Amino acid sequence: MTLPLAVGGAVAGGLVFINDPGQPAFFELDGRRLEATANNLPPSPSLVLKLDRPGRPAGYHVSLDGHEVALTETSDTSALVRLDGPLPQSSSHRLEAWSTDRFGRRVALTVLDFRTADPLALAVGWTAGDDVQAEVSWSAAPASTSAIEAAIRDAGGEPEVHDGGVTGRWPRTAPDYTLRFAAAGVTAVNGGFLPAAFESHFAPGPGAVALVQVSNQAPVDGAGMRLHMYFVDTATGRADLAAHARQVAVLSPNFYSVDGGGELHSSVDPAVIATATAAGTEVQPLVTNTDFDAVGAHELLTIPGRVDGVADRLVAEARGRGYTGYQLDFENVNPLDRTGLTDFSKGLGSRLKAAGLAYSVAAVPTRLPGAPNVFAAPYDYAALGSDGSPLTLMAYDEHTRAGDPGPVAGLDWVRQVLEASGQGVPSGNLYLGVPLYNRDFATSGSPVARGYEEALDLAVANHAGLTWDFQTSSAFFKYSRDNVAHIVWMDNAASLRAKLTLAREKGLAGVSAWRMGFEDPAFWDLWPSR
Repeated sequence: MTLPLAVGGAVAGGLVFINDPGQPAFFELDGRRLEATANNLPPSPSLVLKLDRPGRPAGYHVSLDGHEVALTETSDTSALVRLDGPLPQSSSHRLEAWSTDRFGRRVALTVLDFRTADPLALAVGWTAGDDVQAEVSWSAAPASTSAIEAAIRDAGGEPEVHDGGVTGRWPRTAPDYTLRFAAAGVTAVNGGFLPAAFESHFAPGPGAVALVQVSNQAPVDGAGMRLHMYFVDTATGRADLAAHARQVAVLSPNFYSVDGGGELHSSVDPAVIATATAAGTEVQPLVTNTDFDAVGAHELLTIPGRVDGVADRLVAEARGRGYTGYQLDFENVNPLDRTGLTDFSKGLGSRLKAAGLAYSVAAVPTRLPGAPNVFAAPYDYAALGSDGSPLTLMAYDEHTRAGDPGPVAGLDWVRQVLEASGQGVPSGNLYLGVPLYNRDFATSGSPVARGYEEALDLAVANHAGLTWDFQTSSAFFKYSRDNVAHIVWMDNAASLRAKLTLAREKGLAGVSAWRMGFEDPAFWDLWPSR
C-alpha cells in the first residue's frame, strides 16, 4: 500500500514543515509508476519521486535500506533519486520516502520494496564437424548483440544473428587447435549484466564432439555423494564400466525379474560382477516385475506368502555371487495395488536386511502433491521409505509425446518432483534419479531415445548447433530431415551438474543415473575416483 505524502506548510528558520498529510507521492521508473511491492528493477535504476500536484519534492527524505540518499529536484512535482550503483544483482532492497511535521516526526511514509535483475548468463554450445559452430544463447535478451558478435570475430569466426541467439562459424582447418570465445560488457534489456568476463574454450578432437559452457554455473562435483549407476549389458555399457567403475558407489545391473507366480528370472553376467567387485563397487541388482506387466504384478502382490519365496531366492543369489543388496523396481503397477506394493516392499526389505543385505526402492515420482498420475499412483513414498530403505525418485520423463516436445527432465520440473514426492522421506535416504539419454521429437511419430554420442553424430551430420535453455537448464538442437522438423532435448555435463547442485542443496544421499553408456563423457568429470 502506498501511503500519501504531503507537501506544503509553514516555513521557519529556512526549514519547510510538511503538514498536509493528504498530498500523495510515489516512485516512477522510465515513466512507469511502481507498486509498493514485487518490483524487479535494473541494478542501476534511475528513479523519480513524483507528487500528484505541485509542492516541494526536495523537502522529502529518501533512504535506501536505512541509509539516506540524495534528491535532486527537477520540477515542482518531481525529484530525481540518486542511488549509488550498480546494486548487487539478484539483491532485495527497501526504498522509503517521507516528510516531517513541525515536530520533526516522520509522516506520510511511502515504501517501495524491490529486487534487482538477475545477472545475465551466457551459454556457448559448441559442435564440430566439417566446420565448428558456437551457438551463443542468453538468460535475458541483450540490449545489443554487438559485444557477442565482436567476441566471435575476435576468435576468428563469422557471426550470424538470429532469433534467440548468435551463431559463430569457423572453418575446421587443423585437428589440433583451440577456439576461444571471450565476452565482456554484455548487458540485458532488463538491466542485468555479466558479473565477470565470460570465456569458453573448445578443443575439438576426432569424431563428433560437443560442449556447453554456461556463465554463472557454480562449480560442483559429487564428492561426499554416492553415485548409483544403472547398467544394461551393451558394448558401450561394458566399456564404461571398465573405465569408470572406481567412480561408482553402487552398480545396479538389470539381472532379475519376478513374474506373477513368484518365480525369479535371471540374466546374470559374471564378468560385470567381477569388474565391479575388483574396483570396490557394490553390486545391488535391480529386481523388476517381469516385462513391467501390471497383471502379473497384481497376482504377485495379492497372493500372501509369495514375498517369502522371492526373498529366499534373492538371499541365496546374493550369497553365491557377492551382492551387497538389491533395488526393487516395480513399474506400471495398478494403482489399486498401492497397499499391496507397500506391503510386498516392506516384507522383502525386512527379509533382505535380516540377511545383512542392503535394500532400496525405485519409484516413479509425482509432480503435484495429492494428484499423482497413473504411473506414480502405486507408490506411497513415505511408507516405502519409512523403514530406512533408500528411495530413488526416477525424475524422468517430463516430455514423451510427439506433440509435446521438451526436456527429458528440466531442472524446474525436477524441483517440483522432489517437493511433491520427497515429503515424509528423510532427505538423507533420497536419491535423485537422472536421465543420461536424450529424446528426438519430430512433428509426427513417437520420440526416439538415444545415447549422447548418437545424438552428437546426428547434430554434426545435420550441421546443427547445440543450444541451451536457461529456464530448464537443458541442452537441445534442431535439425530437419526429409522436410520434417526435429528437436532433440538432451542432458549433458552442464545440465547434469545443475541437477547435482540441486541434489546437494536438498541434502540428498546421491544420484541414480539411467544408464551407463548413454552419458556425455564429461559427466564423469563430476565424480571423483576411489
